[in-house]
Amino acid sequence: MGGFVPGPHISKGPLCYYLDQLSHFKDAPRRLGALRKAVMALEKKGFEGLVPVFRKHIFEPCKTPNTDAICKYLEANWFDDTGGWWPHLQPIEPAFALGLVKTIDVAVEQVLPIDSYWLIIDEGFEMTVSESAQQVTLLIMTPQPPNPHAHGVWAPEDSKIWVVKDARLGGTLEQENTWQRKGRKTGRKRSAGQGRVVSVRVQRPHSNA
Repeated sequence: MGGFVPGPHISKGPLCYYLDQLSHFKDAPRRLGALRKAVMALEKKGFEGLVPVFRKHIFEPCKTPNTDAICKYLEANWFDDTGGWWPHLQPIEPAFALGLVKTIDVAVEQVLPIDSYWLIIDEGFEMTVSESAQQVTLLIMTPQPPNPHAHGVWAPEDSKIWVVKDARLGGTLEQENTWQRKGRKTGRKRSAGQGRVVSVRVQRPHSNA
């Protein structure tokens, strides 16, 4: 799995990618329902043991390459109570599980596909679920992995993500516009300045892990 690349702080990791795929299956309501049931079966254990559920109900139906490596990555970095990337936030499994259940509930009730992303924030762990007429959007929000060489920020070759901001980012530059603003001579003061706005497609090499 490609290493962590500072810069664009939104990504589609393997769990997001294959959850989205599962939601497009013809029998998605049944499969998502089975996933929900398996997740909720862990409630009495504090939702410990999510990764085997993901293996059985997401990765295996999607015929995910290198499932073993992906599961080891999730167990070591995301759901390790004694370490991982964010030991001060552990355990995150209960919030992760219930955020996923909410996503499934909305998707099944409204008969909508899921579009999920991993988003880097300053601190804390959150799962945000939103509904539109076209899809259910899931944002999994975590701090940046502490190790600059951490594995897991991963975008498949066919993912389509663009970031537009006032800085050049790692990725494929698709458009660049410069702007310049002069201060007003009269009326309310406005600061003069200039800058650059770029549109960057976030695309990293596909990895089998």
